[in-house]
Amino acid sequence: MKSSEIVANYLDALTDQVVYSHASDIDTVAYVLGIDHNYLSSQVRLHIPWYSKEELQEANGVVVIRQVLAQLRNELSDFSVNYKVHRALNGIDTLAGNAQLIKNNGEMLIADSSKKNRIVEFCNIPPAFGLEIQKSMHYIHHARVDTNYHFGLTLNEYVAPLCYASFSDNDRQYLANALLNALPQGCSRPRKITVMTRAFGYNPLPKNMMSTLFSCSAKKLKNDGYDYIITALNPYLGFKGSIFWGASYFPFATSPMVYIYDKYGKYLNRRNSTSGNVINQRYKTPPILWLVHPLNRRDLNIWENTKDYVIYNVSQEEYAKG
Repeated sequence: MKSSEIVANYLDALTDQVVYSHASDIDTVAYVLGIDHNYLSSQVRLHIPWYSKEELQEANGVVVIRQVLAQLRNELSDFSVNYKVHRALNGIDTLAGNAQLIKNNGEMLIADSSKKNRIVEFCNIPPAFGLEIQKSMHYIHHARVDTNYHFGLTLNEYVAPLCYASFSDNDRQYLANALLNALPQGCSRPRKITVMTRAFGYNPLPKNMMSTLFSCSAKKLKNDGYDYIITALNPYLGFKGSIFWGASYFPFATSPMVYIYDKYGKYLNRRNSTSGNVINQRYKTPPILWLVHPLNRRDLNIWENTKDYVIYNVSQEEYAKG
């Protein structure tokens, strides 16, 4: 089964129907806020589980969408200002149309319709700025203070990245167990696992840029002794995983995804909900999908030649234990 077909198993028909039916409303609010409509659509989906199935079904969820968009207009009021500042710092708006990343004699360049190639560098992003991207730009809006790698691709005359990825050591036993159970025959046992916790690109991101960032990051992590990268993909939020399939990431597990909120319906990340005063989702949602990228060439060949992946389903009990 193809990876894209596996992703299709973790969509939610009712949520998709409600979101797609009100796409014009989402686009309008995105325009007013000055943000990408896909980003806002993911934010809408993140808040939908606060509501019940009956509320989503009533009048095609019109009340739900209106309430969520009204709430997000307040929550994201500062987003467009921050977004513009970041774009000024990374120079993405200086690129002309049809931009793509190319390689020439070992050098990375962005070629666009201006015919002026721009040098691109893979670099370590200062942790303070990386955490700011996690907090203010990424859809989760929560900084992972346990991040030990902040990577990015930058134009050499600018200080901030056009795209960014962060990595933390795996601290979830259920993920280590899941990977061990999903390994194809002949693969080496995991010794040192890193988790890609965030990936973010500023639109319109030049073609090939995110996959190149993944490749450069993988080389550095392999040199530092890691043998597997894992990362989460949440189809419920509208992510199809296209950027991962060309970068040799493979599905290996599912795990429960619990959406929790404050009393006003604002989404809270599991790691930043230290208070016990939280409200669990009312609408039942699919699990999330976990992907793996083997860093050893032999292991990678085995995964690439595996026709049917073993998908290990993490139980609620395993997930709760962490």
